[in-house]
Amino acid sequence: MGRYFGVIVIAVAAVAAAMRADDQSDLAAAKAAVDAGDFAKAVPIIEAMAARGSAEGLRAQAVLYLRGQGVAKDEPKAFALMTKAAEAGLPAVQHELAILLYNGVVAPKDLAKASEWLKKAGAQNVGVSWHLLGRIAAEGKNLKDAAENYRKASKFGVIGAMLDLAQTLMNQVAETKADGIEELSEAYRWVQTALAAVPSGPQRDEVHRIRLAIEDGINKRDPKGAATTI
Repeated sequence: MGRYFGVIVIAVAAVAAAMRADDQSDLAAAKAAVDAGDFAKAVPIIEAMAARGSAEGLRAQAVLYLRGQGVAKDEPKAFALMTKAAEAGLPAVQHELAILLYNGVVAPKDLAKASEWLKKAGAQNVGVSWHLLGRIAAEGKNLKDAAENYRKASKFGVIGAMLDLAQTLMNQVAETKADGIEELSEAYRWVQTALAAVPSGPQRDEVHRIRLAIEDGINKRDPKGAATTI
């Protein structure tokens, strides 16, 4: 369950602009009550939102049932509520539902259904959805699709996708035994973009590791290193 709650970070801000005024007000009140641990106050507000068909209310109610907060824990019910919220078109919830299906949390693992929801969310500008689609393709050994999905996520500024794309492009070159300068040059550009966005920490170390590997590959193919200046 921890894997699920560790990634639910996108929902409210992503959809707030499209919410009804009463939903915004009620969701804010429910959040304040939850933060205060006052589920006796939060649950009726959330239930009322869900009853009138609010997608945000359905999602919030799903989380309550997943966590057993103010209600008896009921994972099947939570999954059904999350599905209704996703069907209402909320991209962040579509991504969350896909993660449940991807990890086999609450519902059986189903990569096909997870991919369907990720594509819907990705089409509504959830960059991390394209990243996870890339991971799914990579797990299926489809490097071409993996690279394309990572590329889409990278354009949304997803740092992890930039690094996965760079690594995938290097793997493609290694597998095909191709000249690879074009692929390695693209990989280098994304790593440079990631480097500029990551000031410090373990992820920056990973960026440097990949950058050095790319530079080594380029120098073997292009001793002048012209590609690294792009």
